[in-house]
Amino acid sequence: MGVKTAIYAPRLRGDIDLGLEPSRIDGYGAKHWARMTFPGRQLPGLADQSIYVTSSTPKFAIGTRRIEYGRTFRYAQAAETTHTASNANLLGNGNFCGDNTGKVNEDDYFGDLVAAVNAGQDYLLIEQKAMPVRAANYYQGGYVTIFNANYNTYYCVASDESVDAHTKIYLDHATVQAISATNGVEIHRSPYSKVIDGESEQSWKSFIGRALCGEITINH
Repeated sequence: MGVKTAIYAPRLRGDIDLGLEPSRIDGYGAKHWARMTFPGRQLPGLADQSIYVTSSTPKFAIGTRRIEYGRTFRYAQAAETTHTASNANLLGNGNFCGDNTGKVNEDDYFGDLVAAVNAGQDYLLIEQKAMPVRAANYYQGGYVTIFNANYNTYYCVASDESVDAHTKIYLDHATVQAISATNGVEIHRSPYSKVIDGESEQSWKSFIGRALCGEITINH
């Protein structure tokens, strides 16, 4: 057998110099930590996208974070076309709360568990009877609150497509206590999943941010 001459080693803080990678060069051409897009969220086979343009084709997972010159951006999807005259307005979260009168479970979720959850379980099943089939990762990036004794809230890292009126929700951490099937659940979707114009009248609207790309077309 030959002598092993290379090994895997952990990365050490400060072991990467400011090189010539495009993500580390600013508009002036200087070597700075000009841009950082957190890895693993760009969709396979698709090109990059500037913060100043929109795209009819999703290129990153919704909610992907990008930092440029100390500003933090999130990849979002527009639920309506913004108007040129209101481009300077702030954008809002267009998702209705699951228990909003007249909009029950139109966007967010308010309902029951399908089955009890054991302590240490990192997923749960929710009932979605008489509701539209939800696509895979419809709830990704949202927050799941369980109405148990502690009202624990978890982050949704993924969700399956609805099957037989049930949807499987994957949590960021294992549950810290057992949860009865009689406990209710509320899920607030990622605020970046349904961005609306700042001028829109919307119940429960919360602040999202400011788009730099001018007018935005619905579903871009």
